[in-house]
Amino acid sequence: MKLKLKLSIFVSLTIVVILLMTSVFIILIRSKEIESDLIVRDKLSSEKLVPGLVNDIGTYYAFDFDVYSRIVKDLLKGDPNILNVRALSTNGEILFDGSELVNGKYDKSTARLVTDSYILKTIALKKTSHDFINYKGERVIRILTPYIDTYGVYRAMVEFYFSTSQIDKTTNQMIIYFMELFGVFLIFGVVITWMIAERITKPIYELTQGAREIVKGNFNSEVKVRSNDELGELAIVFNQMGLTISQNQKKIKDYYADLDKKIEERTKELNSKNSELNSLNSFMVGRELKMIELKKEVAELKKLKK
Repeated sequence: MKLKLKLSIFVSLTIVVILLMTSVFIILIRSKEIESDLIVRDKLSSEKLVPGLVNDIGTYYAFDFDVYSRIVKDLLKGDPNILNVRALSTNGEILFDGSELVNGKYDKSTARLVTDSYILKTIALKKTSHDFINYKGERVIRILTPYIDTYGVYRAMVEFYFSTSQIDKTTNQMIIYFMELFGVFLIFGVVITWMIAERITKPIYELTQGAREIVKGNFNSEVKVRSNDELGELAIVFNQMGLTISQNQKKIKDYYADLDKKIEERTKELNSKNSELNSLNSFMVGRELKMIELKKEVAELKKLKK
């Protein structure tokens, strides 16, 4: 795999990881902010609705259930995020359940008592509280709001179930937005990375080609100096190296040429001296032979005299 492709893949993956982590972080933070805003809004909404729900609860028992149903529906119409509401007495009895608007009035054959320890604890504390529960397969905000009348009498606790669909809707919108932004940044990042990789790898490729030329023996090969950074310095050093090798190569050739010349001259000189020695040797050998012959002749003459 080429270096340019490796760099592009590495930087692209880095961009993907950074964008994903940033997107997830922002979405989580924003979701928490929306969640906090919803809780504040829902608490305010519940505080506005509680007096009407509790003050008219007498209508539920003393008069017509349909009248109280219309009162509740009119009150809840102002906040479509309310999925259900229950009015609870201070001893934990369910006075009214929003499901009765659909199923009809509870016959009160037996008292409906709350068994949820969290609700009972909140009723005892007489304070507004909230938590998240599952209601009909949906995660909802449960707001428990106490009602204390103008005389300071603690009359009831009202339980509201508020939808969290706005959190999901906003989160989905942010996911879509960040996915689109992610795609734009990814394309932009790939293009920029490819251009940067091209700028980085092209001088390296030229250095590689220059090195191959030197291997072939072309020591005069040069590469272009394209920048003033480390790659540019490397190109300058590479060209200086090629020039130095070329100069050293020339010096070596000149040295060997001079050496060959000296060897040739020395060889001629030695050959000349060798010829002289051969001539002298031949002369000396001839002289010795003549001396031997003279000695023989002298010996024969001595024999004849005897």
